Amino acid sequence: MHTMARTDQAFRLIVKRELRRQPDLFAEDRYFYHAPRVAVASNWPLEQKSTLQVLEWHNQRGQAENFLKELKGGLGLDRMPCGQSFANAVFFRIGVIAYH
Repeated sequence: MHTMARTDQAFRLIVKRELRRQPDLFAEDRYFYHAPRVAVASNWPLEQKSTLQVLEWHNQRGQAENFLKELKGGLGLDRMPCGQSFANAVFFRIGVIAYH
């Protein structure tokens, strides 16, 4: 459990680690750590969600963000074509259909 400098709210910091498949000649640690890119801060108590449950929830959320990034960047849906809401909705729906 950790806290930030100006608050007393505690959170868990979860860092994924894996056993090295091939040992490194110069490394003494048997584990490979995925941090700092995959460190997850959670305010769920351990009694409410296990570490694995928190990571699964976080990974699902991350996948949704990847889909949004593909829609916006890959299909040009980052900007709507005009100022009319209905026309923009049709444009966006066609883009989502094209994505599937």
